[in-house]
Amino acid sequence: MRIGSAVWRHLWGWDNPQSLSAPFAVNQIVHRSNGRIDQNLAVCEKWKVPIIITSLGAREDLNAAVHDWGGITLHDIIDDPFARKAVEKGA
Repeated sequence: MRIGSAVWRHLWGWDNPQSLSAPFAVNQIVHRSNGRIDQNLAVCEKWKVPIIITSLGAREDLNAAVHDWGGITLHDIIDDPFARKAVEKGA
């Protein structure tokens, strides 16, 4: 539950109680070898993480879920064909 506790600490200002929290992002490896992606996404949805950065794969369902709670997705790519593929999947 590392992501959940990190998000909670950020939202409640424990890491910097003298300052307001700025928007933050969670970086997710979307490759099929990441067996925790769905659990991590559920935690991000619970806390309405405003920005999800994805890499090593693009999933339409993930992008749609993030957009449904009002977040945005940014996709980390290495070249134009991968960028186009991510856009086709809603990133």
